[in-house]
Amino acid sequence: MRHKESLKICRSILDESRSKYGRKDVRTINAAEDVARVMVELEWIEDGLDWYREVLNARKVVLGNWHSDTLRTVEEIARLLDLMGLHADAEKWRQETRQANHPQVK
Repeated sequence: MRHKESLKICRSILDESRSKYGRKDVRTINAAEDVARVMVELEWIEDGLDWYREVLNARKVVLGNWHSDTLRTVEEIARLLDLMGLHADAEKWRQETRQANHPQVK
């Protein structure tokens, strides 16, 4: 029950942040991540995964593909895919992070 109340609060904060700062503000993106995190804590993995994907898309636009917050979100998506038994998909997501941390010199 406590997590459901947390989800309600996080959604309220997200709505307020969207209204005050817009969808592409880092504070709004972080609030959306809080919603995703609580959904995962509630074991609503697929819903949480959808929210994390939205967070990732926003972070790529606002922060760039190789920002640490963007890469951390990629890792979280991979972790959730692993939880769902989608190990090959998770590995594809992790590959993106490894390439960022160890870029190939051409």
